[in-house]
Amino acid sequence: SASRWGAAAGGGGSAGSTGTGTGTLLGYMRKLGRDAFSEEQIRNMEWVALSALSWRVHPATATAFAHHLCRLLPVALSPPPPPAQHYDASDDGAMWKELRESSRYLAELSAYDDRASLRPSQTAFAAIRIAADLLLLLPPSSPSSASASSASTAASAPAPGGATNRSSSSSSFSSSSCRERYELRRRIEDFLRAAFGFDADAEYSRDCYRRLRGAYERASSSSRSSSSSSYREEMTLDDDDDDDD
Repeated sequence: SASRWGAAAGGGGSAGSTGTGTGTLLGYMRKLGRDAFSEEQIRNMEWVALSALSWRVHPATATAFAHHLCRLLPVALSPPPPPAQHYDASDDGAMWKELRESSRYLAELSAYDDRASLRPSQTAFAAIRIAADLLLLLPPSSPSSASASSASTAASAPAPGGATNRSSSSSSFSSSSCRERYELRRRIEDFLRAAFGFDADAEYSRDCYRRLRGAYERASSSSRSSSSSSYREEMTLDDDDDDDD
């Protein structure tokens, strides 16, 4: 069966490799076949069986891509440029952890886009770029925004929906110079280009970025509306309780 061949491949390498463990395995398999097959025939059967399988245990999803690439970023950008260097006091680094969590959330949002036809790697590419923009308090990435000349408005750039984008760790970026933040984003995007082989200015990259950013804005707006409705309901219930008293 496929599981048996997979176990054979995983228990001490493939049946076609050399070594004492493999020799014992081949001998055992030959006995199971009552010596009807030689070791060479068993190797060939293993090759045919494994080649015919479609491995779907851990599919390459956008979330998996984003998580893996974000874990590589602290190593790829070592030593971390400012302002990232201020967030590496722990082994994980507060900034990298937040970037990873934000990227994962954005990648998961893409699953709700019925029009999505982009590859998981393209979605992860856009998710990490958007997460970096939000974390660094920078306006959306574009060919024109890559220049630090427009950085004067970055620190006060509104988050999607009009709220100020200042979370627990990213709020400290307001004290970092805009040039430092743009430089950090440039280095992150350079790493992503090298890892994925994508062009951030290509049409498919811009389209994926726009769609995923739009999904984030809609989710943020819906969350704020729900919070506001819940608050109004609580206030109404409190007023009713006061009237009853």
